[in-house]
Amino acid sequence: MAKHSKTAGINRLAPLNDLINGNHQDRFLGSQQTQSFPYPHYSFSNNRKWEVHFTLGMASNDQKLRLINEVTATGNPLNVAYFLSVENLEMWIDAELAGLCRFQVTGDGDQDENNQCRAPSDAETPLKIQVNLHAAFVRPQFRSLGFGEALCVQLSNVVGNGILNRLVSQPISSPSIDITISADLESAEGERFCNQLSELLQSKMAVLYKIISIPYRIIDDAAY
Repeated sequence: MAKHSKTAGINRLAPLNDLINGNHQDRFLGSQQTQSFPYPHYSFSNNRKWEVHFTLGMASNDQKLRLINEVTATGNPLNVAYFLSVENLEMWIDAELAGLCRFQVTGDGDQDENNQCRAPSDAETPLKIQVNLHAAFVRPQFRSLGFGEALCVQLSNVVGNGILNRLVSQPISSPSIDITISADLESAEGERFCNQLSELLQSKMAVLYKIISIPYRIIDDAAY
């Protein structure tokens, strides 16, 4: 993990037990890189700058619970099952935990979210990849400042690069790839997040197509 003068809060991270073996909980994405992805984030008027880091599965339950309770106190209750003792994409703003995203990625032949093994794909049917977006939020004081979009961009990087690495390292016999994005929407912000994720994955799969020449579809299955 890169060191920085303002990452004291991040340096206290407690990796989840499920991640000690170095893999994502959902397995499809392969090896997990437990490092931060730093970048500067500017306000729309460019008169304010924040230091932003993203991590995967490294915030402790105590850190996440404090943020969840803060958001819940504003009248937006959150399901702790999506965040505690499971892998999240985490956003840190000025060394403080400020956003969480719970997602799962499974493919044919993997265990799904109910721990049922999905049938492997074959040469006659598309490889089906399921991206389940369970929950995503940022701290209320940082809303409408572009942080939700930044969280979505990082999510697309994690998912898109994971799919790319998986398919390049493990060639498939399927004639095509279907990627379905599923979410239970509860707000217009959630709908925008899903739409942005779909657009970003479209561009990433276009790059993958140039590498492996396998047709693909992005299927939106998000609904209220």
